[in-house]
Amino acid sequence: MPNPKPKQTKEFKKYQYKLIGEELPPGEKLSKTPVCVKLPESVTLWLKALPVEERGKWLRGVIWEAAQKEESFKSNLSR
Repeated sequence: MPNPKPKQTKEFKKYQYKLIGEELPPGEKLSKTPVCVKLPESVTLWLKALPVEERGKWLRGVIWEAAQKEESFKSNLSR
């Protein structure tokens, strides 16, 4: 039976989405909402084979590098 009145204290939330094994780029903070996409099965299997500590770091790094190459991302940063 689920807890009808769950309590999430500030201290609990502080550690809820702790980054594992890496830092974000300078001046950046982790978003409060995740972005989810479906990937080809071969990519999903490869990603799931990576250690958990490396998976998030690798995905964030690849997405960050790709975003920096986009002009629309660069112009959005300058606002």
